[in-house]
Amino acid sequence: MKNTAEQCSFSVTENAEQICDTVNEFKEEFNQKMEDFKANPPVQKVETTHCIASESWQWYLTLGLTIFSTLLFFAMTFWQEGRIEQCRISDIKYHYILMNGGVGTVGLDSIESWFNDTKKVKQIEAEVRAYEERVQETVRALDQKHRLEEKINELNTQSQNSKKMTATNTNKTLSTIAAHRIEDLFDDFCIYIAKRYGASYDDAILDWNCVGATFRYFGRNIHIQLKVWEYSNGHNNLPDDIITVSDFVTGSGNAQDKNEFFALCQFIFELGSHYGFKYLAVKTPPVIFTKEVAVPNTLIPCMKLA
Repeated sequence: MKNTAEQCSFSVTENAEQICDTVNEFKEEFNQKMEDFKANPPVQKVETTHCIASESWQWYLTLGLTIFSTLLFFAMTFWQEGRIEQCRISDIKYHYILMNGGVGTVGLDSIESWFNDTKKVKQIEAEVRAYEERVQETVRALDQKHRLEEKINELNTQSQNSKKMTATNTNKTLSTIAAHRIEDLFDDFCIYIAKRYGASYDDAILDWNCVGATFRYFGRNIHIQLKVWEYSNGHNNLPDDIITVSDFVTGSGNAQDKNEFFALCQFIFELGSHYGFKYLAVKTPPVIFTKEVAVPNTLIPCMKLA
């Protein structure tokens, strides 16, 4: 037992000495490494990598495209407005030249210089619009004229195909040729009142009847009514192919009445005979024709046109 205790004590002492030696060695080694580290410390390299997220460059690209598109839109808008204005000016030039029947003696360079002045452009544009309105009125009037022609042709056809004519009916009706002559005379009548009284085409009225038509114009202080007949059928013992001034009234009540009446008679003399009418009768105002030109035995004054 005693020997065992001694052995155990010897083993503990031996182990303690080994531990102390190990600790001393570790301490010496640690001190040596610390001295080496202090004498020549190691250098550490740090590498940094910068990365751009995919969402970031897409956002910048979208923003740039949006700004570019906006600028392009405004630039195209201004350019388009300029093109529209150029087209408008060119359209005015075209209609102005068309209105005047061509360039004429003015010259294209002079017309181009006019369009450099804004006030002149507005004035020309107003003239062109007024001209186009007059043209449209003329087109409407011609359309009305064509409709009347169709109606007259229809009436004439019905009249020719009618089988209910009585033997005692000797009255003659308006022919198609005479209807065309009356229409042409009415067109000239509209031109006459337009030039003399500043009237438009719609101010004149054309009323058809079985033997001809009646022209009416109600203007400022003047009233004109003409009866244009192919056949008089014995009315007032008047001959056929006659133009009757059935009403001529002015509101001035002075010598101007006579001048206006003479101007109307001059119109009838020139164009009435041109369209095949041979006589002129006047109901109002009262007139007296000389024996050389007067038609005898009529109930109202009547004379030959040629």
